[in-house]
Amino acid sequence: MKRKICIGVGIFFTMMIIAIITCLIIIQFTCIPVTKLTRKGFSAGENGVQYTHHPEYDTRIHQIEKQLDVVYSSQYDQNTYDIYYPKEKSHYPLLLWVHGGAFVGGDKRDNRTYMEMIASHGYTVISMNYALAPEQSYPTPIYQMMELIQDIQTKKYPIDYQKILIGGDSAGAHIAGEFTTLQINPQYQEFTGIKACLKPSQIKGFLSFCGLLDIKAYDDTDSWFSNFLYDQSAWAYFDEKHWKTSKLMEQADFKPWITSDFPPSFFTDGAVDSFLPQAEAMKAFLDTLDVSCKLVVYPDALLPHEYQFQLERPQALNTFDEVVAFLYDQTM
Repeated sequence: MKRKICIGVGIFFTMMIIAIITCLIIIQFTCIPVTKLTRKGFSAGENGVQYTHHPEYDTRIHQIEKQLDVVYSSQYDQNTYDIYYPKEKSHYPLLLWVHGGAFVGGDKRDNRTYMEMIASHGYTVISMNYALAPEQSYPTPIYQMMELIQDIQTKKYPIDYQKILIGGDSAGAHIAGEFTTLQINPQYQEFTGIKACLKPSQIKGFLSFCGLLDIKAYDDTDSWFSNFLYDQSAWAYFDEKHWKTSKLMEQADFKPWITSDFPPSFFTDGAVDSFLPQAEAMKAFLDTLDVSCKLVVYPDALLPHEYQFQLERPQALNTFDEVVAFLYDQTM
């Protein structure tokens, strides 16, 4: 009996070793299995991630109107957005938001209640979806931001197009940052071959929540597991295994193209498994350009990536107030 058990255990561990070796071989040739699993990790069902509501949510939700899953004209898939705005008719500053998800996952519905709260303070908020990697690669999301901007201007939305703020969380902040830089710097437009769709004077601010601000350091967090997933997702996004030396990565690296014309900016990040050093470096860089910027961090609290949506945390509530104050300062 003991001999049979030993044989069974030996077979089990042999099969496990074979499976691990097989997986290691597969991921040397394709990023699809890992990125598809990463996408499942971001998937939270039809209602999105169920973050804790702001304490004032039940009161303020009655002050806004919303339209969900609106389709915008695009050559690519996942071309929908949610729009929120106050019920009192007027023309409000626009906050255009790009969700995170490592370029391979996530959805606009994940931050729905947060954006509803922002809208209740006197803003039109559009939270967009965009085509994900590996099905679509860079720079598809940039093109889709342009398509969305062009599409919404054909609609009768309560938007003051002279007061636009652009933001995003995690990988969405990188997409938003690149798009913003393209609108500001004609040399960057020439380098990328992508034309602007907004005038620099229209853009009043940029916001980054736990943002990927330095694409070269995408896989340089304090978590080896996250770094592995990020390396695979970058492979998918740029359609290049050795993405760090690819021309597309060089094109997407918008930080060297930021000038003193970059809009006032707001950064916040957690201290665990996130991109805090990038936010600190960007703040220091913008300071050298005399660009107004605000950095909100709580390093002693050891907050995780995307903490700002976890409104059961006092730090997240404080950050929300800081965001509202920033939006007001730039638009009112």
